[in-house]
Amino acid sequence: MTWCSDVTMLMLFYDLVMVGFIAAHLLLTFSAGIYAGIYITQNYTLPRVDDPTELMEKVKEFTDKYRKD
Repeated sequence: MTWCSDVTMLMLFYDLVMVGFIAAHLLLTFSAGIYAGIYITQNYTLPRVDDPTELMEKVKEFTDKYRKD
């Protein structure tokens, strides 16, 4: 193997390690969020979330109310 191919292999290995690290981090974060959501839902009384159309209407009302003239 030449020096150039050694560096290329090292860069490829580094890229694979970084992709693996990022994927593992995202999976861990997603799993923790799912677990926290299930725990909170089972142990606390939460209000229902509004329908998306109602939520958009509330956002429009809020922005119209506080818009600068």
